[in-house]
Amino acid sequence: MFSPRNQKSRKGVQIPFLEKIQKENQKTLEQLEDSFDNTTAKQQEKLETLEKISKIKSNITELTKAIEHSKKMEYFRHPNIPQSILDGHIWNDAWYDEKRNAWVTLNDYFFQLENSRTRDIQIKYETENITNVGIIIEEKKIEFRYGLPSILQKDDKGQPIWYSLSTLYAQLIPKLSNTS
Repeated sequence: MFSPRNQKSRKGVQIPFLEKIQKENQKTLEQLEDSFDNTTAKQQEKLETLEKISKIKSNITELTKAIEHSKKMEYFRHPNIPQSILDGHIWNDAWYDEKRNAWVTLNDYFFQLENSRTRDIQIKYETENITNVGIIIEEKKIEFRYGLPSILQKDDKGQPIWYSLSTLYAQLIPKLSNTS
């Protein structure tokens, strides 16, 4: 667990990290909107661009929520996270790996998924990391939900559901049902 002083310091780096991602998404949105306005593209290309614009807008909304949640949430640094990872890139037992532009998790749920250890990105990650091995997930697959890096998966009934990369501990998170 981070001390209150480190908790404040951590939020001082995590929130700017999230704001940086948010600004990058805003820039991408502006570029897509400009290209859409100036395009003489075919109908299919316009639809694809509109779909991308919608997804980016959703990302921006979720990042705004993530920033607000991060201001209130407590975190701890899992002891198996490499020391080279900045505190602001850590969500309990998950972290953003800037070098690889990917997320890594130690959450047991992801280790149990079929094919989690046989994907090309995972095999490469494990050959480069003899210690502190987690499950690596491409950045493009991750979105923030309730202030946490999450991935859309299917539950046992085949329904889409968001899974947090980090292990959640009841005493560390505010009631999520009161927020959206």
